[in-house]
Amino acid sequence: MFECIKKLFSKKPVATPTPLPPPEAPKPIDPIGAKRNLKKGLDLIKEFEGCVLHAYPDPGTGGAPWTIGWGHTGSDVYPGKKITQAEADILFEQDIQPRIRQVEDLIKVPVNDNQFGALLSFAYNCGVGALGGSNLLKYLNSGSYDLAANQFQFWNRGANGVLPGLVRRRKAERDLFLS
Repeated sequence: MFECIKKLFSKKPVATPTPLPPPEAPKPIDPIGAKRNLKKGLDLIKEFEGCVLHAYPDPGTGGAPWTIGWGHTGSDVYPGKKITQAEADILFEQDIQPRIRQVEDLIKVPVNDNQFGALLSFAYNCGVGALGGSNLLKYLNSGSYDLAANQFQFWNRGANGVLPGLVRRRKAERDLFLS
């Protein structure tokens, strides 16, 4: 019994725990699209959308969806609504960020910044769903860049037929895509 007690109270060397390394600082999250130069695409969107600080009806339908700022639509836009330039810029940033990610997710082949900017402009105007179901994307993802570029021209209609503004926009998007 004395041996048991002796073992309990005998001094054994205690291992010193090795200190943990300091935690790594969190890596900053890259904003969506940060690896791309989107200036030309964003400029193209802004050129054709224009910035209107009061709600206006969709030019293609003459009514819904009502639009404000840099082409912002949604349930928060209604006849008579007014915003400031700063609010228009914030709405644009909120609208464009998810579209960047959605367009990135649709593209399965390498594209340069101008090609991406043209596709982003198209998606901003026609909708990501329209891009996703289009021959434009089908040709692009099959590697047929020229055939894809030629598809922009077919997206030039509103509810009342061909719209000159859409003809100009699609040509500008195609030109950017091919540059």
